Parts: sequence; C-alpha cells; structure tokens
Amino acid sequence: MDAPVFFLIAKIDFVLTHKPRLSGISSLFFIVFLTCLIGCQQKTDYTYITGEGRCANGKQDPDEFGLDCGGACSRDCLDVRYLEGEIFGRLSLDTRYDYILTGPLIIRDQASLEFPPGTHLKVQAGVGAYIAVVQGGLMFSWGTATNPVTISSNAPAPSAGDWGGIIICGQAPLEGEERKFTPIGNYYYGGNNPNDGSGYLRYLKIEHAGQAFDDQNEFSALTYYGAGRLTQIDHVWIDNVLHDGIEIKGGNIHLKDVVVTRAQEDALKLSTNWGGKAENLFLHHSGNNGIHIQDPILASSISSSFTLLNLSIVDASAAGVEISAQLSLANFDRFLLSDTPIGFAFSNTYTDAFTFQWDNIFMQNVPAVSNDTLFNDQFNASAVLPFANANQLPSWLNNWGD
Repeated sequence: MDAPVFFLIAKIDFVLTHKPRLSGISSLFFIVFLTCLIGCQQKTDYTYITGEGRCANGKQDPDEFGLDCGGACSRDCLDVRYLEGEIFGRLSLDTRYDYILTGPLIIRDQASLEFPPGTHLKVQAGVGAYIAVVQGGLMFSWGTATNPVTISSNAPAPSAGDWGGIIICGQAPLEGEERKFTPIGNYYYGGNNPNDGSGYLRYLKIEHAGQAFDDQNEFSALTYYGAGRLTQIDHVWIDNVLHDGIEIKGGNIHLKDVVVTRAQEDALKLSTNWGGKAENLFLHHSGNNGIHIQDPILASSISSSFTLLNLSIVDASAAGVEISAQLSLANFDRFLLSDTPIGFAFSNTYTDAFTFQWDNIFMQNVPAVSNDTLFNDQFNASAVLPFANANQLPSWLNNWGD
C-alpha cells in the first residue's frame, strides 16, 4: 500500500472521531468520496491475499474503507504490501508484512532491493510480473540456513509459469561483444568491468517462474546478463519452472551451492562468452537437458575459460549435457550423470569442439555416453563418484519444507 493511501486512511479516522467538525451531509459525502478514492488506488483483482474469509477476499466490502480494511477487518490491510513499478533508492522489505508483486518491478541504477532473512514474497499469477535489476542496481537476499527467503506464486494452486522470473544485468565483459540489450525488457547489459557487482543472493528459493514474455521469449527463473565476479550467488534453490532454471549470458559470475529441480526445459543454460565458475550444483529432474551450452551468436565466437566443478545431473529427459558450441577453454571436473538417455549430446558443433577438458566424470543408468564416435573413443569414466552424495539433494533444502 503506498503512502497516499495511508494518508487517506488516517484522514478518515480523523473524520470519524471528530464528527462535530462536519455537518452530517458533508461528513457522509466526504467519507464516500475518500472511500471511492482509496478503492480506485488499490488493486481490485486479488482473490487470494492472506488470512481467511471476507477480511482477505481482495475487494472492498460494504463496511470497508479500503481493500480488506475497516469494519470487522480494521487491521488486515496493514499487513499487506504491494510491489510494482521502479525503485530509485534503497528498499529493504519488512518481515512483519506480506508482500505481493503485482507487476514488473525494476531496480534502477544506484538503487537496491533487499530481502531480510525470512522474507516471503508472493507473486500475483498471470499478470506478467517479474523483477529486473538494471546496470548499477543491486538485489540482496540475506537468507540464512534456518531462515531462508522465498519468492513464489500467489495462486491458490501454484504451478510452473505463474510469473516471469528475475533478470540481473551487469557491466562485465561479453568477450569482444559490445554492450547489448536483453531480449526481455530491453535493458542494457555488458561492459568493461569484470569486477562488477549486482548484489548477493543467499539462501533464496525461487519457484513457479518461467512465464512467456512475448511470442519469442520466455523467462528463466533466474537470468544473469553480463554479471561480474562480485555478483554472488550461493545456496539458491530454483524449483518448478516452466522453461529454463538458470541462464547465464556473458560476464564472469561465480555460482556456488545451487539446486535446480523440475525445470521443464534446461536446468542450466550457458553461453560460451561466460568466463566464470560453477561449483556444487545439483540439477535434478529437468524436462530437457541438465546443462545446455550454446554459442552466443555465431559459430566463430570466442569461448571464454569457464569451469564446472562438482555437478550432479540426475533424471534429465534429453541429455545430461548438450553442447552446441565450440568449447576449447572449458573445464569439466567431478560430474555425476545419472538416469538420462545420453550423457553428452553434440549438435551444431565444429572440428575443435571436443578439445575441452574433462576429469572424474561418472555415469550411472546412462545408455549412451554420447552421440559422437570421437568423444566415445576418448572418454574414460571414473570408477568412483565425483563427490560425496552427488546423487542426493543437499540437506540445506530441508529448511524450506515442501
């Protein structure tokens, strides 16, 4: 609820407690006028907000002065905050309130959005809501192991694709490419600052994302465009996504302790102009590939040096890793590929596509190592699992419940 609404509610209380100052007709007219004005400033299409019964039905009832506020519900409206629009300063959410994202929320240059431990943000389903951090903006999730942050759908029966996702645009290099525009929202990304920082996401769960943006583009749950190495992500769980779980385009962000479950397309999508490191990743139950690696634009694009370390890919419907790019500088180490039709699928690749380095790759219940004879001849599976409990999801997920 925005500041003008709080002012108007305070004004109504003043009128009601000081009736002698207005005539009966004037008082009634004034109350009706302000009541209508408050109703006009509020969203009127919320069916599922918080609480039970009429006090949280998302509409203005006869004895209410605003949405779910007044009469028998005098304090319900004080417990809900709606988010939408643009942030130009620092906004730190307050765990005393329930937050509902009702449309695009843009964190502008020099602005920040902060989620304290235990914050729960619900997103109104089907309204095109998403969060975008533009160049120079910051987003922080300060969740802890015992008090994580969650962002999920507000629908009565949440499902994948109820809302868009989170896109974060940094100023790190794109390996020879100029600054570009994102296909979603048309925001700048890329630059010449490898140490660029766009925030810190820690102990954060994102679910029910992946809505289509337009006829050509869909959201991933979390997308990094040109994010620098000071942009940090660890202990993040992506679940139940209509399209890709995490997508990384350029930059050199490092990822650590990340879980993606139930992505209906790729769990992790990478472009070869990314120059970072990802370690301790669990990519389970994806509808397409565990990892899909692509060239950003042309086959001649220069591949950055990136490293994938300690990865668990389980139950990928198409392939554990699909590679449709040149990978002369990539390093794969300590992989588990389990319960997928093919370990490595190569498509649209070139003569030097198989010069990347791999070590300690273990496959179980994988009928075909790859679709390429050269790779099959070179491949030697490790005799032991690449890291402990690789086929199990990590215990830190338990604090979020179901």
